[in-house]
Amino acid sequence: MDIIAEAAILLNKDFGQEEETALDLRNDLTENDLKAYLQNVIAWYIESDFHSLVNIFYRLDIHEQKFNHLMQKCVGDELTSGLADLVLDREMQKAKTRLAYREYLKKSQEAGNK
Repeated sequence: MDIIAEAAILLNKDFGQEEETALDLRNDLTENDLKAYLQNVIAWYIESDFHSLVNIFYRLDIHEQKFNHLMQKCVGDELTSGLADLVLDREMQKAKTRLAYREYLKKSQEAGNK
């Protein structure tokens, strides 16, 4: 599994999207696809359920000062783009760590079987 696919799985999990609004986990996803999806989801949360958005950002361990800076200085597409970048950076970090850990486990198991 590649890092984009892993990040897509994490986004679906972390944003609790229902099947009809979940990110399509097709094989040809790009980082731009993930960002566009995030911008739409974040825009919805800003307008409909801001408290839940803040809770999601807290659970994702998004840097609070960066979040607050964007909330104070940006509006519209600039805001959703900036927030999407914060989430995407964090999810990509998590995806890299998960993939590296899986590889480590695989190598450990292979070494143990020899």
